[in-house]
Amino acid sequence: MSFTLEPLLSNELRMEAEEVEIRFPDTNTMSVSPQVANTPSARLRGLLGRRALLPGEGLLLPASGLAWVHTLFMRFPIDVLYLDARSRVLRVDRHLPPWRIGRPVRGCRWVLELP
Repeated sequence: MSFTLEPLLSNELRMEAEEVEIRFPDTNTMSVSPQVANTPSARLRGLLGRRALLPGEGLLLPASGLAWVHTLFMRFPIDVLYLDARSRVLRVDRHLPPWRIGRPVRGCRWVLELP
């Protein structure tokens, strides 16, 4: 399965990323305006305490080569995209339910959590 994420994300972290477009192989697209978790406390907090993510929302977390996510203490399932430095999707975990731990992904530079 191949996905591309446009525009490419810069190595600079900003409080809010501009809108990104996810292009799927079947020509469907999805636009997302993710919040960037650019501090240690924001990365630790992640989506904890939220009741849901609305369509078009997301959370973008930096990673350092090996990434995995968990949904411990969360109230809703999420889709997780693991991205390399060129914003290519390495793996997708669809509908990761609450109280789960995802498998580690090597070569990951960004993790995008979506509703």
